[in-house]
Amino acid sequence: MVLLHGIYDRADTWRRVLERLAEAGRRAVAVDLPPVNGRRTGEPILPLLDAYVAALVRAHAGTEGVVLGGNSMGAGLALRAALNPQLPVRASVPCDAPGFGYRPLVTVTVGRYGPPESLLARIRVPAAVFRGRGAVAVANRVLYVRDRPNSAEDVTRFLELFARTRPIGSLIACGRALLREFDAGYPAGALPPTLIVHGGRDTLIPPSAAIRARHRFPSARVRILPEVGHCPQVDAPDAVAAMLLDCELGHREIA
Repeated sequence: MVLLHGIYDRADTWRRVLERLAEAGRRAVAVDLPPVNGRRTGEPILPLLDAYVAALVRAHAGTEGVVLGGNSMGAGLALRAALNPQLPVRASVPCDAPGFGYRPLVTVTVGRYGPPESLLARIRVPAAVFRGRGAVAVANRVLYVRDRPNSAEDVTRFLELFARTRPIGSLIACGRALLREFDAGYPAGALPPTLIVHGGRDTLIPPSAAIRARHRFPSARVRILPEVGHCPQVDAPDAVAAMLLDCELGHREIA
């Protein structure tokens, strides 16, 4: 199994899922994807990431292929790789994938009606802002289930990426550029057995996006996790691990 993280996240986001898979005796890897904020304005992002994921899949495919999971940006990359007939992807489990609609918070900030990439790139925020209690509260509210206590390590990891990136505007601008590339549409092709997973309390991408994804990919199944936010691998690692195991075992009927 190969697991992919979101644009503002790192491989550590999968650690609880990896622990459960290891307990079940299954081999899985999660890696840090290449940073995207070093690109020139206007330079496409997805070709670089697609090539990296393709190399990753081939390196871990063995003789049976891989089960490919991902969250947010990683979910979009997993879908794109699964649609590539030249890659040995046996099944895919994309969680909260982009490209099928967003909440207003995203639409008016880094989405269709947000400021242009050139303006976002000029944003400057002191690093101390991302290390304050207010930032922790906001990150918890946006990314995870609000009334469920989350490890401070998850939030700190997320915020440290912003605190250490200079200028921070380049990272935000890349988020807008990447959404536009995903919104341009997914490649044509047939999917292997695919389960589209979505958090019912995702504050960034609504569950209706998963239904639209199902319309785009009729062979896929959909599972909405009612009490889960934008990062199911953090809010519901047991459930996500179980779904990955079902796919790994080759079960086409994922109920």
